[in-house]
Formats: sequence, C-alpha cells, structure tokens
Amino acid sequence: MKKEWLHRVCGWLGALLLVLQVMLFLVSWLVAAVMPGASVHSLLAGDGVRWFVGRFVENVSTPLLVWLLLSAFAWGVLKRSGLLPTLKQLFGNSTHSASAHRHLPFRERYGLSIVLIELVVAVLAVVLLTAIPHAALLSATGHLFPSSFSRGLVPMVCFFVSVMAASFGLATGRFRRWADVFGALSSGVADWLPLWLLYVLAVQLWSSVCFVFFS
Repeated sequence: MKKEWLHRVCGWLGALLLVLQVMLFLVSWLVAAVMPGASVHSLLAGDGVRWFVGRFVENVSTPLLVWLLLSAFAWGVLKRSGLLPTLKQLFGNSTHSASAHRHLPFRERYGLSIVLIELVVAVLAVVLLTAIPHAALLSATGHLFPSSFSRGLVPMVCFFVSVMAASFGLATGRFRRWADVFGALSSGVADWLPLWLLYVLAVQLWSSVCFVFFS
C-alpha cells in the first residue's frame, strides 16, 4: 500500500512537472515573440532547442544525483538487512531497552554488537580526520564547511550505513552470501525509481527556467 501511494503521488507530481515544462516552452516562445527586446530566451528558437538537447546530460549531472544514488544503495541494504525492525524493537520502549536486548535472538544480539563496534570505529575515524589540527578532511584554512568533509559527508554516511547494515544482515543470516548484499544494494535503486524520474524532470525544469529568464 505504501509503495502504491508513493507511485500515485510521484505520478501526479511528474505529470505536473511535465505540464510546467510544456508551459515554459510556450510562454518563453510567446514572450520572446511579443517582446523581442526582453531578456527572455525562447526554448522553441534555434538556440533554445540546441540548449535543451545538448545540455540535458549536464543539467541532470549534479552532486544531488550521486547523493540520490548512494542513498538508494544504503536504503536498499538497510531495509533488507532487518536492522531497522531490530532497532525499533530494541528502542521502541526506551524504559525496557535492556530487557528487550536480552530477549533478542542470539544472532541479532551478535549482529548488533558488530554494528556497535563499526559505529564506534566510524565515529573515531571521522573525529581523527576532522577534529585534530591539520586533519586530512579539513579545508586549507582549517574549517569544516566548506571542506573535503562537507563535500563527502553524504557519501560517508551512506557508506557507513551500508557497511553496518550489510554486517548485521550477514551476522543474522538474512544475507547468506555476498551476492545477497549486492542484490540488496541494487534493490534500493528499484525502490526509489519514482524519485529518480521526479529528479530528472525537476532539475531539467529548473535549468530551463534559468536558461529562459536568467541566462
């Protein structure tokens, strides 16, 4: 039901973005024809058609596209590893989290122990790479923002989440071989397919607006 609701919402949003794109084609042509002196570029003129076709790949090739891809990988393995339901069971009632941990199956407790160790290692690694003087991920002026750390924050989080979820899935037996891990990673992309389509439509629409009115 949730997936059907997501597809329905994304379908309506995608249709709206397409309608807005078509309207922008018509409006840009009409304004450019009625007011030739206005600084408006028509998407139906020669330069507009060349820009729309020739710059399409560059328009959608943004860091957000990579973040969306990496987040989909992390979501896929996190969802199928069983880590989320275990954490929900463990921390759903914070007053009884200790007793809830004792009632978990051995393999899930073992998996959570591995995840906790990996989390500590990840935090320590980030601290060592950012908190000490002249750390590798700081900028040349010693700041976090902007720096290599800020530019790589989303990929690092996705990587840590993917590793911890995969470790939990392997420890609990939900993933029996590495092929299962890779299948879980790729499944996240399939789950987020509607968002990919919305991303392409939205980015191209925004780029078209910038070309028509601000270039």
